[in-house]
Amino acid sequence: MEPAFVIQNFALICIIAVMSILLAQNIRSRKFMTIILYVVYALVAILAVLLMVEQYTKRDGNLIGATWATFLGFAIRPVCLYSFILLSRKKFGLTERILAIPLVLNVLVYASSVFLSVEWLSHLAFYYTVPSDGGELVYVRGVLNFFAHILGLIYLAYLVVLSMRSLGGKHRHDSISILICAVFIVAAVVIEMFGLAMGVLNLAIAISIVFYYLFLLKEDNRRDALTGLFDRKTFYTDLDRFSREVRGIMEIDMNGLKFINDNQGHIAGDLALKCISAAIEKACPSDMYIYRFGGDEFIILITKQKVDLPSMDAHIKAEVEQHGYSVSIGYASYLGKDESVEELIQRADAAMYEDKAAFYKNNPKANRRSERR
Repeated sequence: MEPAFVIQNFALICIIAVMSILLAQNIRSRKFMTIILYVVYALVAILAVLLMVEQYTKRDGNLIGATWATFLGFAIRPVCLYSFILLSRKKFGLTERILAIPLVLNVLVYASSVFLSVEWLSHLAFYYTVPSDGGELVYVRGVLNFFAHILGLIYLAYLVVLSMRSLGGKHRHDSISILICAVFIVAAVVIEMFGLAMGVLNLAIAISIVFYYLFLLKEDNRRDALTGLFDRKTFYTDLDRFSREVRGIMEIDMNGLKFINDNQGHIAGDLALKCISAAIEKACPSDMYIYRFGGDEFIILITKQKVDLPSMDAHIKAEVEQHGYSVSIGYASYLGKDESVEELIQRADAAMYEDKAAFYKNNPKANRRSERR
């Protein structure tokens, strides 16, 4: 490895080394996310090597080597940016497949430059000229030279739109993190587009991934390991943070978890809790804050002024019943400044136990747990 390359990319090399260690330690958590992170860092490392190869082949007058190194660099850059969409969406569905189509077109555009024997084709995106004195190759932009940059900016614009649409909901911290990363990368794309510096995009992507990975670790500490919902500790943190915005509380308690655990085992009980948490998330608006408070208890923090709580109650129960389970629900709306959040929770708690009492009255054969003391 050339000393000049190490010096120029020292920060990038350090970041890749540290992140490789961190990812190796957490390979089992967030498997899809971890794979994407590994792919991004592998691509960033390849881009750094390609930049070095491009610099030295240009200096040595190696037309074929310089052309291929530049082509591969243009082909890979948008893939790194596309990976941010996968990180943001956390899946590879139909939308992500459609967004991947321009990546193929991008490869075809820049692949035209490697057909050196066909001048009109090889000059479409970029090409190199050989100086008469035999010195360093001169890079010349073709009519399609900015295709990769434009595609990258489109991907980033899509990320910004996704982030802006989610800024008002419970995923706003995720959105802000993606938005910050997008700003860093947009700046790097602009810098490279105007030829102010080369290689800054690689470093911007690497730093952004570190930032987002640290955010993911922080989010893991806020969530329940079994259901993926926010945990009890986060509930109290958010309750203090959103105390002035709270407009209602909804408490949800599963019916019959003890019966399932005793007769079918704790694995079946865990599956039931996962199904119920998924059903609650599906039935609630996207800006609701849902927590697993402990055991079979869930709490929803409502920060909107106008929410149809009875309708929401019925919707949650219907979703849960589709999975073969049942829940008891109690809710309370904020009465005014004279009522504390603690009193609001107490009213919701009392309503939930009334609903539970009614459930067992109507289902006397259900194996009810011990009476509340």
